[in-house]
This record gives sequence, structure tokens and C-alpha cells, in this order.
Amino acid sequence: SEMCIRDSFKQDRLKTEVILRNTYGKVGSDKFKPEYGVEIASNKLDTELDYVENNQVQILDAANVVVEEIRAEIFATFAYSASNDLSIDGGITAEFSTIEVSGDVSNKQSFKFLKPRLSVNYNISPELQWNLLAEHKVGQLNFNDFAASNEATDDRDTAGNPNLTPDQSTQLSTQLDWGFSEKGSLTVKAFYQWRQDILEYIIIPSDNGNISHGLGNAGDATFRGFETALNLPLENFIPHGLLAVSYQYKRSKHFDSVNNSNRIINNYTPKEFNIEFRQDLVEQKMAWGVEFISHFTDSIYLVDELITFEGNNRLEAFVESTYFDGLKIQLQVEHLNTGEYRRSRFMYEDDRSGAYLGSQISQRKRKPEIKLSVWGTF
Repeated sequence: SEMCIRDSFKQDRLKTEVILRNTYGKVGSDKFKPEYGVEIASNKLDTELDYVENNQVQILDAANVVVEEIRAEIFATFAYSASNDLSIDGGITAEFSTIEVSGDVSNKQSFKFLKPRLSVNYNISPELQWNLLAEHKVGQLNFNDFAASNEATDDRDTAGNPNLTPDQSTQLSTQLDWGFSEKGSLTVKAFYQWRQDILEYIIIPSDNGNISHGLGNAGDATFRGFETALNLPLENFIPHGLLAVSYQYKRSKHFDSVNNSNRIINNYTPKEFNIEFRQDLVEQKMAWGVEFISHFTDSIYLVDELITFEGNNRLEAFVESTYFDGLKIQLQVEHLNTGEYRRSRFMYEDDRSGAYLGSQISQRKRKPEIKLSVWGTF
């Protein structure tokens, strides 16, 4: 005999936002230019969720909630030209907010944050610039995470969390920009972040004694990496040819309370490598090019699952024309060599510290896709 499961999932969301911002600044030729301002924002999300499985209504924590936020920011910034080669800019922002959750669950929280920023820019030479940046940021919460949701494809329920607080990060970064010709440039950036109250999937106890899984503040983490981008003209070999190469390397560290071990954080790609060649045929008012996009592996850590998503090396190509005045026509082929993707789910009993239950692997292919785009001004 076969068992047939019928699921019905319906969610309605209404989001409204009103922002009022006013600034006052000093303009002119003075070396020191201050600016002051205030911003007031009102945000509201009203969400309702109905989930039925085999004609039985399923009770989800925080299925029907209203989230309301009042946020005010007072800021003062400045730009200071110390010399022709040295400039400094920065400022500080004071943020005050209140978030109230009502409906199936209720909670009210008030927050106060200071967000300083300082940037130093120095022209080592006319072609070479250096930047040093230090800043403290506060994340903006996604109100959808306060309410329950359902992932029908994976048959997974995610509880809403009325106790979410904004994540914070303090970053130091440095960047070098070298413009060695009219079209040639090299940019190298390195950064390090100290993160607080990061948002990850955690175990959420509910008022009715149930244990649910959802997004929550999971403690501290570090995030670091570097990025580089090279634009290399190929005039000596290919007329009006340009080669663009970019590479990003990122790493993180977070202590996971689910299985008491260190791991990476969610929502970033550890390595990315792209190469793009482009040639402009000026007389014909045409251009063509190809792009290589490197393979990747992304990971998502849920409470009782590890999900990885992998992609192969991919090729794209395009040809475009500006032959007709006011029109730009582009023909693009994506997944020229066929895109191959692998999604893996590794499942555990209760949570990732429990017994391994097995895996679910899905292989996906995307054959070449042709896209025709037309832009125009009238």
C-alpha cells in the first residue's frame, strides 16, 4: 500500500514602511565639512499562515503575528581635506528603536546603539590610492523571521521568534587601488569583522513546552577575507580587448551551541573566481565577450540538518550592438557548457549532535539558456 500526504500551505503578508529624513550640512571650499541629520522610520508587518496536512490543521508557533517598529537615528558626519593627498571622513550615529510583536506571541523590546565610522584616504601617488576604514554596524532585522514559515519542498517548518535582536559587527578593512592606465586597474581589499548576536538557526523553546527550530541570536563570530579585482587592457594583442579577473576568499568562525563545536557561519560563499573577456568593435558598434565563473560550495547549518549546494565551472557568452541610435541590443547565453548543481541534505535525529539519519541528494542540470535584452531611451 502507498501513503499519500496532502499538504496545504498559505501565507499572507502585508508590509508597510514610512521614512522621514532631514539633513543639514555645510558646503563650500572649506577643508572641514560637517553634516547633521535625523531619520525617523515606521515599519510594520502583518502576517498570517495556514498549514494543513492530511486535512488536519497544524499548529505552528508564531504563525499569525504583527511586528511594528519605530526607529529614530540622529547622526553627525564630516569630511576633512587635510591636504591634496590626505582626506578623512567619518561620523557617529545614535540609533533608538522599539520593536513590538503581537498576535500568537507577544514581546516588546527597546534598543540603543552607537554606530561610529572613520575612513582615511591617502594618495600615495597619482595612480595609487590607499584607504583604511573602521566602523561599527547594526543589522536591520527581517520582520519575516518573527513569524513562522514552511518550506514545502523540504517538508520543514520554521518557528517564528519574537525575541530577535539586531546583529552587530565591528570591521577593520584596508584597500589599495592602482590605476596603471586609462582602462587598467588593480584593487586589493582585506577585512576582518568581529560579529555579535549573529543570526543563525537555533533551538527555540516555546510557551506551550514544544521545542521548535528557527532563526535566533546565536552569539559571536569572526569573519575575515580578501577581495581582488584586475582590469587588464589587451591592446597590444587584441584591439579594444579587456580582461577582467576577480577573486574573493572568505573565512569565518563561530561556536555552535547545537553540537558544541566550531563551524563557519551561514550566508556567504567561501571562494569565488571569475574571468571575463570583452572586445569592443568600435567601427561596427558591436561588442562581444565570454565569462568563466568558477565552481562553488555553499553551506547552510540548520538545527537538525546540514545543507550544501555546489555548482560546477560555468561559461557565459554575449554579443551586443548599439548600431541603432538610442538602442542597445544584447544576446546572452548562460550555462554555455551546461550548469551542473548538486544539493545535499544531511539529516540528524533531534539536532546535529544526534544520530545521523541519512542524506538526500539531488542533481540538477541547466542547459544553455538564451536571453535577448533590449534597452532604449526615448
